[in-house]
Amino acid sequence: MDDHKHEFSIAGMSEVLDVSRSGYYRWVGRGPSDRELKNKKLTAKIAQIWEDSAKTYGSPRIHAALLADGEQLSRPRVARLMKKAGIASQIRPTWVSTTDSGHEFPVAPNLLERDFQAERLTRRWVSDITYLPSGEGWLYLITIMDLADRQIIGWSLADSMDAEATTIVAWEQACTKRRPG
Repeated sequence: MDDHKHEFSIAGMSEVLDVSRSGYYRWVGRGPSDRELKNKKLTAKIAQIWEDSAKTYGSPRIHAALLADGEQLSRPRVARLMKKAGIASQIRPTWVSTTDSGHEFPVAPNLLERDFQAERLTRRWVSDITYLPSGEGWLYLITIMDLADRQIIGWSLADSMDAEATTIVAWEQACTKRRPG
């Protein structure tokens, strides 16, 4: 009713909506509820904690900070207030370039031409490198698979891309297991 009082009379809207005029005026004069006032204060605290965290905290950590500050509220309430205020964790994933295509080294020919079928063991092997984040930096997992039975026949995990520590170890393991001709 309040949004449309400039278009229609309060008496007319009260009649159509079956609301008493005195009830409407009581609602207008009442002001914000205690919960609404408390939510405003909490939203301000939430915004401050969020800013202090460099905008990285989500509702679980903000909720924990509010509890440590003596507030009594649930995590879903914190999430609701954050959503209403447009506050969200802004963690940007770290992107690491792992491929250098601008080198001058020779590129191996594509012998498989995307035909990943093999009639018998030790005829077609494929390899891949996976980069795994860890608490102490990146780990590099090298795997070698025989396409005939799709089994990993060699692997190596190292904290550097050194060929001696990764690729050669995986290759020797695969050769020991399958003994290609």
